[in-house]
Amino acid sequence: MGVTGSKLQCFAFALRAGDPCSFYAMLDSVSSGLGTVRDGCAIVESASVCRYRDHILAFVSYGSASDEERAAAERRCIAVTSVEGSLHCGVSEAVHLCDGDLAIRQALAAAASAQRHGEQLARWSGLHLSAFASAARYDRLFMSASELYRSMLAGYDDEHGTELVRTAEALVNWHGDVKAIAEELHQHPNTVRYRMRKMKAVLGIPHEDDKVFINLLSLVFLPELG
Repeated sequence: MGVTGSKLQCFAFALRAGDPCSFYAMLDSVSSGLGTVRDGCAIVESASVCRYRDHILAFVSYGSASDEERAAAERRCIAVTSVEGSLHCGVSEAVHLCDGDLAIRQALAAAASAQRHGEQLARWSGLHLSAFASAARYDRLFMSASELYRSMLAGYDDEHGTELVRTAEALVNWHGDVKAIAEELHQHPNTVRYRMRKMKAVLGIPHEDDKVFINLLSLVFLPELG
């Protein structure tokens, strides 16, 4: 695929119904729609479409243009590709051509978010915490650290029949609100505090400040928050 221009944007589409028989019909529809945008929008230098596993990927490159002009072109691309109503669409940021792999990952993560929430459209810029969770899952070093600490807690649970992992997840979800966590887990607040002390001991940081410890847990469980 030859691409020219100043910036590249990726659009990832997933079928709502998951019917493989209509996949290529949707691919043709997306290709045709983007072709009309390319022909009618001066700043769009190229538009191409391909299949990637269960997704349709569309690549639109832009010449030198202002952010407002690119945003207007993006809206046109979305408008012409969403007329069928059968697709979840994920939209990347406009990136430099050399960062095309990032655009693909952004668009796929956004499409996955749209699928999870039953939405027609999701933008990478609108994923917020899920964007960081998705980025973490692509980083092998980050994932190895996350899995190490999680496995330490899970191993203690397996050996002693405790619920340190579940409590840790609740600590992250409730930002350390012991009362709310106790209600969710149907435990006394002191039990939650005891489990926090036990988690610190298992992870080798028995004297760590509670707020710093919860920040650590937020990183450990970040990949699961997307």
